[in-house]
Amino acid sequence: SLQASLAEIEALKKKAAENKEVSKRKEAQRKVEEAEDRAHQAEKSAADIFDESRIASMTAMEIREAGDKNQQAFKGTMEAVRAAQTMITTLQIEAKNKENATTLTHDYAKLQARLRQAEAAVAHCAVLPPAVQAQLQLKAHIDEVESKVKDSEAKVEIAEKMAMEAEKNPLPAEETKGDTKTSGAGVPAPKAFPSKAMPYKGKAFGKGEAKGEPEATGGPVEKAKAAVEVANLELKMVMRYLEAQAKAERIPEEDMNILKGRIEAAKARVDAASGLLEKAVEKRASLA
Repeated sequence: SLQASLAEIEALKKKAAENKEVSKRKEAQRKVEEAEDRAHQAEKSAADIFDESRIASMTAMEIREAGDKNQQAFKGTMEAVRAAQTMITTLQIEAKNKENATTLTHDYAKLQARLRQAEAAVAHCAVLPPAVQAQLQLKAHIDEVESKVKDSEAKVEIAEKMAMEAEKNPLPAEETKGDTKTSGAGVPAPKAFPSKAMPYKGKAFGKGEAKGEPEATGGPVEKAKAAVEVANLELKMVMRYLEAQAKAERIPEEDMNILKGRIEAAKARVDAASGLLEKAVEKRASLA
């Protein structure tokens, strides 16, 4: 009958609402557990950096690594606590007009208590010991310097890629497809290549260098030459920057040696790319 059908529909709706409610409670429970797990990780990572005797036996690099690990865990804990708290507050508001409001309110209060415990467990991580703070400030500066090294390495990678492509196929695209121009009795006309690669179009070093490949006209060889020039110039500027940092003693010698080593390795890669370009020029001449 119609009444029976309506009653069945209402029962299904009620069941769906109950399932949805259960699902939300499980999600809130999961978020609380995540916050507790992150708090445990933060507490564990704090063992070394809040123990003066342990700090005394650690190297500067070890202190930086331990401090950074702890702060990442601490921030992760606070983010997880806020996410869980936001969801629980929403569920508490929704629970006010439900039949089992008392039970739900009690359950959510328990979850909030667990969140407060997790937050209290890592509260001491908000203020690190002076020795650790100093090393983390140093790490921030090293990371900034390293970002310039990474940018130069990216330009070297572009130069390598373009040099390999030029060595593989040095002729412009239209010539490789057989669409060559002729002069006189079917003799191919010489290609007018620029004598110098077009200058790199980007921002000055240290002010947000432009990303991507350099803009140049001509065929693969000219474009590769431009990329190599950009990479060489970038490496020179970064090396000068590192030398200035070393002279000012703003970065520990151990870290500075690592960064300089990366620049030297990048320079060797650019030199290899230049070697490929020489082969590309010879190959282009033989194909002209």
